[in-house]
Amino acid sequence: MRSVLLAFFIAAFSTAVYALPTGAPRCGINATAIANGHNFQPQDFGFRLNVSPQNAGDMSITITISNVQNSSMNFQGILLYVAGANLTHHLGHFTQFDQTNFHAQTEICKNLGFVGDDASTLTHSNPQPKILGSTQFVWTPLPTDSSEPGPYMVYAAVAGTGNTPAQTPIPWQVVDPVAVNFVASANMLSNSNNNNMSGGNKRYRCKPKSSSY
Repeated sequence: MRSVLLAFFIAAFSTAVYALPTGAPRCGINATAIANGHNFQPQDFGFRLNVSPQNAGDMSITITISNVQNSSMNFQGILLYVAGANLTHHLGHFTQFDQTNFHAQTEICKNLGFVGDDASTLTHSNPQPKILGSTQFVWTPLPTDSSEPGPYMVYAAVAGTGNTPAQTPIPWQVVDPVAVNFVASANMLSNSNNNNMSGGNKRYRCKPKSSSY
């Protein structure tokens, strides 16, 4: 079952957003498991995560995507979240993002047994190119997140702008995760509620139905 799920994730995400124009099919990313399940190493198309500040203290962090190999290659699809040692518990929530092009992965994460806020995981909403650098995601920790063991990392899988649906390989990449440090406090929840663009702070928790990787 594990290998079947891995193969499904790769097949679905690596055809980019042509086959899945309204979002990634899964809730978790594991580069080693994906590579083993698909029997080849993912290709580095140059996508990188930019996180500011990495030592956030009690501040929110801003996340952007860049490309160190091809600055003209924008991206179409993404799966994005922050997690600690427990990769099935996605931390914090995204309080500011472009709701036209992205949405919270709430139902899929809930159905797969992940724990987190309704907006703790983001994916794309359409196959339109998203501009590198100027597309920003603001992530804010929740007061309970400090009790979760670290290290805390930002994770992303990105689908680039392929030329055609038949392009092989489609420019998808599991991006190197970036470490972040934060101190969650109650006032951050109040501030994020005032600026929330994602539609709520409800949390989901259910028993896992199967491996999500």
